[in-house]
Amino acid sequence: MVSPAEFDAEAALPSVKDLVLRFTTGEAALEQIPRTFPALESLLLTPAARGGFIDLSPLEALPGLRVGVIGGSPITGGEGLVMRT
Repeated sequence: MVSPAEFDAEAALPSVKDLVLRFTTGEAALEQIPRTFPALESLLLTPAARGGFIDLSPLEALPGLRVGVIGGSPITGGEGLVMRT
């Protein structure tokens, strides 16, 4: 499991295909994902706390990305993504 604080803004990790991310709703972490993980195919989001919307719009840069969200937080954005249930 990765925390957004561990992302290196300068380094891309193109070999990462699957990622589990624990984050605080409202963090800018999702904005960094397409740049840091350009070949990502599957993402599982685990919000650190309930409440607040999760805006998947930054992930639209990775069309076809399979996204799952644990915890039932409301979701906005995400056109072109494949939502897992």
